[in-house]
Amino acid sequence: MDEVCYARLSRSDLWEIEPLWRRLNEMHADTSPHFGALYERLTFDQRMGGLFRLAEDELYILTASTGSVMVGYVVAVAHEARGEIESLFVEQTSRRQGIGKSLCEQALAWMRERECRTMVVAVSFGNENAIPFYRSLGFCERLLYLQHKE
Repeated sequence: MDEVCYARLSRSDLWEIEPLWRRLNEMHADTSPHFGALYERLTFDQRMGGLFRLAEDELYILTASTGSVMVGYVVAVAHEARGEIESLFVEQTSRRQGIGKSLCEQALAWMRERECRTMVVAVSFGNENAIPFYRSLGFCERLLYLQHKE
């Protein structure tokens, strides 16, 4: 395994994760039994646009690269003692090497530094394979959120 380098991005550099986010979104479109079309229509600007309303210190963007190739990222937010992992992706070829775990652990540490008392992550229906990963980081199910399909 090549050495993994982690780099923090500012809000203005958020666009750098767009190619990886597109792969994540394609995976959600392919695996969502009810909302595949929603993911197909969703753009990066629509998904990430709300993050620009946050203060710079409320947003955490961390990338993972091997050599000069970005292989993963995490986007997290912290606002009023609540932290959330907004988006996480690691390239298929770089999974099971601890990259996703490291990205999340660093995001969780950042949330703790901001004194977040609640830390959450949402997992899209169809991506249940991610649940054991998040459980290994200390997350557990609290609510099942249903959305009306129109």
